[in-house]
Amino acid sequence: KFVDVRRDVKTQEGKLGEEPFFNGTRIRVSDIGVKYKIGYGIDELLKAYQRINRAVIHTALAYFYNDGMSDLSELPPKGAKARGFC
Repeated sequence: KFVDVRRDVKTQEGKLGEEPFFNGTRIRVSDIGVKYKIGYGIDELLKAYQRINRAVIHTALAYFYNDGMSDLSELPPKGAKARGFC
Protein backbone atom coordinates (compact mmCIF):
# COMPACT_ATOMS: atom_id res chain seq x y z
CA LYS A 1 0.00 0.00 0.00
CA PHE A 2 1.27 3.45 -0.86
CA VAL A 3 1.29 5.79 2.12
CA ASP A 4 0.25 9.36 1.37
CA VAL A 5 1.71 11.52 4.15
CA ARG A 6 -0.79 14.31 3.51
CA ARG A 7 -3.68 11.86 3.93
CA ASP A 8 -2.27 9.32 6.38
CA VAL A 9 -0.39 11.51 8.88
CA LYS A 10 -2.72 13.69 10.92
CA THR A 11 -2.66 16.00 13.90
CA GLN A 12 -5.83 16.63 15.85
CA GLU A 13 -6.54 18.98 18.70
CA GLY A 14 -6.89 17.05 21.95
CA LYS A 15 -5.65 13.76 20.49
CA LEU A 16 -2.28 12.18 21.29
CA GLY A 17 -0.80 15.41 22.59
CA GLU A 18 -1.52 17.02 19.21
CA GLU A 19 1.50 15.19 17.79
CA PRO A 20 1.43 13.81 14.22
CA PHE A 21 -0.03 10.29 14.14
CA PHE A 22 -1.14 7.77 11.56
CA ASN A 23 -4.80 8.16 10.69
CA GLY A 24 -6.88 5.26 11.98
CA THR A 25 -4.32 4.34 14.64
CA ARG A 26 -2.99 5.71 17.91
CA ILE A 27 0.58 5.41 16.61
CA ARG A 28 2.48 8.69 16.69
CA VAL A 29 5.23 9.43 14.19
CA SER A 30 7.48 10.17 17.18
CA ASP A 31 6.78 6.72 18.70
CA ILE A 32 8.33 5.08 15.66
CA GLY A 33 11.08 7.68 15.20
CA VAL A 34 12.27 7.61 18.81
CA LYS A 35 12.22 3.83 18.95
CA TYR A 36 14.31 3.70 15.76
CA LYS A 37 16.69 6.35 17.07
CA ILE A 38 17.37 4.40 20.28
CA GLY A 39 18.29 1.30 18.34
CA TYR A 40 15.24 -0.65 17.19
CA GLY A 41 15.49 -2.05 13.67
CA ILE A 42 12.77 -2.03 11.02
CA ASP A 43 11.83 -5.66 11.73
CA GLU A 44 11.58 -4.94 15.46
CA LEU A 45 9.31 -1.98 14.73
CA LEU A 46 7.11 -4.17 12.55
CA LYS A 47 6.78 -6.64 15.44
CA ALA A 48 6.01 -3.85 17.92
CA TYR A 49 3.41 -2.25 15.64
CA GLN A 50 1.69 -5.17 13.94
CA ARG A 51 -1.12 -3.02 12.51
CA ILE A 52 1.24 -1.19 10.14
CA ASN A 53 3.53 -2.24 7.33
CA ARG A 54 7.06 -1.44 6.17
CA ALA A 55 5.89 1.50 4.02
CA VAL A 56 4.33 3.15 7.08
CA ILE A 57 7.55 2.67 9.07
CA HIS A 58 9.59 4.32 6.32
CA THR A 59 7.06 7.14 6.01
CA ALA A 60 7.23 7.73 9.77
CA LEU A 61 11.03 7.85 9.69
CA ALA A 62 11.06 10.24 6.72
CA TYR A 63 8.54 12.49 8.47
CA PHE A 64 10.44 12.23 11.77
CA TYR A 65 13.79 13.20 10.27
CA ASN A 66 12.57 15.74 7.70
CA ASP A 67 10.22 17.60 10.04
CA GLY A 68 12.87 18.27 12.69
CA MET A 69 11.30 15.85 15.17
CA SER A 70 14.56 13.92 15.48
CA ASP A 71 16.05 16.72 17.58
CA LEU A 72 14.10 15.62 20.63
CA SER A 73 16.26 16.58 23.57
CA GLU A 74 15.33 13.89 26.08
CA LEU A 75 15.72 10.50 24.50
CA PRO A 76 15.85 7.37 26.64
CA PRO A 77 19.14 5.47 26.55
CA LYS A 78 19.65 2.91 23.78
CA GLY A 79 17.59 -0.20 24.44
CA ALA A 80 15.32 1.52 26.98
CA LYS A 81 11.57 1.46 26.64
CA ALA A 82 10.34 4.91 25.65
CA ARG A 83 6.95 6.29 26.66
CA GLY A 84 3.94 4.56 25.22
CA PHE A 85 5.86 1.71 23.61
CA CYS A 86 4.94 -1.95 23.67
